[in-house]
Amino acid sequence: MKDFELDIKPVALLAFALIYFFDESGFVALVLPAAAVHELGHFLAMKMGGLRLRCLRLGLFGPELDYWGSLSGPWGAAALAAGPLAGLMYFALCMLFPYEYCRLSGEMSLALSCFNLIPVLPLDGGRLAQLALGDVNFKISRVICFLFAGVAFVLWISKGWFSLFAIALWLVWANNKNRG
Repeated sequence: MKDFELDIKPVALLAFALIYFFDESGFVALVLPAAAVHELGHFLAMKMGGLRLRCLRLGLFGPELDYWGSLSGPWGAAALAAGPLAGLMYFALCMLFPYEYCRLSGEMSLALSCFNLIPVLPLDGGRLAQLALGDVNFKISRVICFLFAGVAFVLWISKGWFSLFAIALWLVWANNKNRG
């Protein structure tokens, strides 16, 4: 069996560099620890469930763990829920410290965890729903995606929230890609 592999896509490096270069708000510095804790939660639960990590892939839309074995049954659900749960614990820990960076990073972790629990593929919530509902979840996931995209479009037009609309478009695309 092949050992662990780190797969960093060039487009991810370019996107990260551009965001970091143009990010005057410090968004990247707030999100990185939150995302790392999220993925660490998945990794630890997978190890405890006997799954072996094959690859950590860093793509345009963030990290993705690839593994040998199946995310099914109770350990599969635990591994999927462990990322958002670790993020919620990171949020609670950050709120104990009186530093603005800790508070903001914790809040970013809370937002990431809640977003990841939306029952839409390929998010953790969508994968959990797929475990519980099977193929029925594809239809539910698609409806939620298009409703989210509609609301995000209205918010873009009325409030100028383009980034939310961009996220909604990515969800529609990724959901469609995960159907096959």
